[in-house]
Amino acid sequence: MSERIVRQDCKLAYQKRRHICYIVIGIFILGIIISLFMNKEDLLTRKQTLDLIQTKRQIEKRQMENSFEKDEVGEVQSKFRPLLNVNENFVGWITIDGTGMDYPVVAGADYRRFQTLSFFGEYNENGTLVVDEHSAIGSGIKGNYNRAPGMNLIIHGNNRKSGLMFGRLLDFQTLDFCEEHKNISFDTLYEKREYQVISAFFDRDEEREMDSFQFDKYCYAKSEEEFQYFYDNILKKSIYKTNVTAKYKDEFITLTTPVKDGKFAVIAVRQK
Repeated sequence: MSERIVRQDCKLAYQKRRHICYIVIGIFILGIIISLFMNKEDLLTRKQTLDLIQTKRQIEKRQMENSFEKDEVGEVQSKFRPLLNVNENFVGWITIDGTGMDYPVVAGADYRRFQTLSFFGEYNENGTLVVDEHSAIGSGIKGNYNRAPGMNLIIHGNNRKSGLMFGRLLDFQTLDFCEEHKNISFDTLYEKREYQVISAFFDRDEEREMDSFQFDKYCYAKSEEEFQYFYDNILKKSIYKTNVTAKYKDEFITLTTPVKDGKFAVIAVRQK
């Protein structure tokens, strides 16, 4: 009699453990499903970006270096033809090695509308990297521009928890990170441009109300004095000092992302 009771108790204990195991597995699977649902925009953005990178690289392999196809406004790099077919607002590709920042860039009349649109024109909170409407990218190749670029090319991007787009731009708060990732590559439709970081800073809302200098208002320098004012202020506001310097008529690229009480900006000067 006692053995039967023991066997029954063991059977009940086994069934109980099995039920608990099923519950745990069920909760785990449910958690995965919920996570996938909540992060579907992030997953979609990653997949779409990887597809675009693969397309660009495949074409790069098939073409000779500096191979171009004619375009009515200049010489468009062949590798960018498919991306232009997908999105007529496409203007270039930005890469910062080792950061995951490796994305297409678009331009339009109002950069804000691209902050919730994917490169494919669908709603997506990650948005797309977009040039400020007041910046001039320029067309053609350096030394033979059809339209010359402005002094400062400003690119906006989001920094959600997904880490996509400018999600890692805030890592430039430290000099160590800057030194390791100081080189920024921006391929326009026409040429490859290389920059090095010269300044990184927070532009707080309360400071903007009291300070006449606002980095995002300086896309052009009409004089050497205006350039010097821009240059002095980005060095003054910078969190740290770099060994990079600039001179009048140099070109800059500014990567900026919104923060809780203002903006964060990383500014680099063109090297070639």
